[in-house]
Amino acid sequence: MISKAKFRAATVLVAAFLLSGCLDTMTAGGLTAASRRAPQKLTVAAGAVTIAAPPGYCINSSVSQDSSEGAFVLLGSCRALRGLFSPAPADPAILTASVSGVAQEGDAPERHTDQLERYFRSRSGQKALSRSGDASTVSILATDSTDEAFFVQVRDTSDTLNSGLNEDYWRALIDVNGYLITASVMTFDASPMTSGSARQTLERFTTRLRRENEL
Repeated sequence: MISKAKFRAATVLVAAFLLSGCLDTMTAGGLTAASRRAPQKLTVAAGAVTIAAPPGYCINSSVSQDSSEGAFVLLGSCRALRGLFSPAPADPAILTASVSGVAQEGDAPERHTDQLERYFRSRSGQKALSRSGDASTVSILATDSTDEAFFVQVRDTSDTLNSGLNEDYWRALIDVNGYLITASVMTFDASPMTSGSARQTLERFTTRLRRENEL
């Protein structure tokens, strides 16, 4: 399913991204060292999966990771990563994509909506979603699915990282070339998106992933 350790490690990377000054350059449009390594596509999982950014977003390859155990890709505003004259999304957010093991045939998330619903509402599922590993910090606000993905809206009140991220965020699970991709949209306390806008951003992200991988 979802590695708790990987999710919390991913959250630490998001916090590091914010603390490195990228949130400031989101508004100031400054050029950072990371902006020189901000593509809109990145191939991971030994070439099996391509992570592609939706419009206005670029990949922070200096923070993203790819290994035999899986991949984690962090995306932010192209303007924050590349500089003033690069595009930016209408509502800035942090996007992530976590790629894990090869799924078994028939294991696509959209085919197991009921099981995923039960899992994320269980103590184990909520512990996996918590940034601090504490199930009591997590509430499930909504779940639903399309023909291509399972979506869950989460409220996480963990304060251990003090990362500047809003408590509410959206996640989606999709199958790409037999790999499970968990995509997330996290917004900022300073400029939170509406729930509807965050969900639409996540749908654009998952659609881009499927299109880029010819699904």
